[in-house]
Amino acid sequence: MRKITLLFYLLIPLLGFSQILNEDFEGTLGANGLPTGWTETGLSTDGIWSVGDATAASSLDFSFGTHTNFAYTNDDFCNCDKSADRLIMPVLDFTTLTTPRLTYSVFYEETETVTIEVSTDGGTTWTTEATLSSATGWRNGEFLDLPAYGGQSNVLISFLYNDNGNWVYGLGIDDVSVDEAPSCLSPTNLSAANITDTSADISWTAGNTETEWEVLYGISGFDTETEGTSVTVDNGVPSLNLDDLETAALYDIYVRAICSDDDASLWSFAIFSTRPENDDCDNAIELQLNEGLECTVVNSATNVGATASSQEDNITGTPNNDVWFTFTATSASHPISLSNIEAIIGTSTDMAMALYDGTEGCEILTLVDDSDPNSFTATGLTVGNTYYLRVYGYSANNSAQTSFDVCIQTIQCPVPMELSIGGFTTSSADVTWVAGGSETEW
Repeated sequence: MRKITLLFYLLIPLLGFSQILNEDFEGTLGANGLPTGWTETGLSTDGIWSVGDATAASSLDFSFGTHTNFAYTNDDFCNCDKSADRLIMPVLDFTTLTTPRLTYSVFYEETETVTIEVSTDGGTTWTTEATLSSATGWRNGEFLDLPAYGGQSNVLISFLYNDNGNWVYGLGIDDVSVDEAPSCLSPTNLSAANITDTSADISWTAGNTETEWEVLYGISGFDTETEGTSVTVDNGVPSLNLDDLETAALYDIYVRAICSDDDASLWSFAIFSTRPENDDCDNAIELQLNEGLECTVVNSATNVGATASSQEDNITGTPNNDVWFTFTATSASHPISLSNIEAIIGTSTDMAMALYDGTEGCEILTLVDDSDPNSFTATGLTVGNTYYLRVYGYSANNSAQTSFDVCIQTIQCPVPMELSIGGFTTSSADVTWVAGGSETEW
């Protein structure tokens, strides 16, 4: 049975122990620029690790997502040797813990190497306990269980950032805590599949032998104490179909195990995006055209959650998150532009476009032109023909997921093309050109 209710409060897991460490980087900093007891080692020349907000941490080509104060290292800003930037927590005593759990928030979007390492000999040697994977945006509530160190009294834990000798980006760490892992283990492998524009299948792996879970979801950034939809799944099957979702929307989803009436796990967390309705050419949105050269009519759109289409990708950039639009040409020349581009997922706003003659439908498209700049003028169009506009993030790593406006202007009297002068004599020359449209007088 699945019971669906609106959630008006957030249940906090019952923990029968005290935290060994809890650091949110909001307090007083020591002489090394880090909280008391925290240390750092490394080869970089910029002070290695710093503490600040997203504005202080960001640089020209790398921006951290908004967060409270956090510890960060920024290779883009320094362009120095950040192959060994180690952020080290204070010495921790685990003598009262059986399964120590490290919980943290992380901002790590790119291709560097980030590991969590542990030392029991004062930092002389380090053992890698986890290698982090990159993902878009801040990930809150990430955790790592360290049962091998339960009962030990002299434990150091560190985050190690390695730029692998490249001039790349950076790493942010926040909300670090260490305590006993709950007896009710959190679900793992939380993910979304079979995503459409209004639905998604959510699945996870049970933390242990539990057969009941609570799922909480809503538009990304929702207040978990007063907003969101809560669903109880008590049929023993760790999955849930979500429908009636908003199109092209970013969703936060939380799942926790219910082990008994008074024992629940910590939340597991994931993010997914529903698809835009025009994710495929067959569902292209019809654009409104401007009759002249003023952009008085714009068409607002997004490619958040879009996937690669079946059409050929022999165009500028990599159209792996493309959306489609269609219009009927009213002139031989239509200037096309994108404006008001805002990053929704990630920080990139580098977009690209391709225009096709689609008179024979989406299965037989003929490329007219493509453009990496956000504007170009399509010329040589046939009045009355159907055209398809493909808009996508330029980069191959699916980084540009944005909202934007599309404007199509109309050149009522097209400019002649391919002007040529030849046939020179002492008193004459032949001038030829190609009509810009259907005009017969020049």
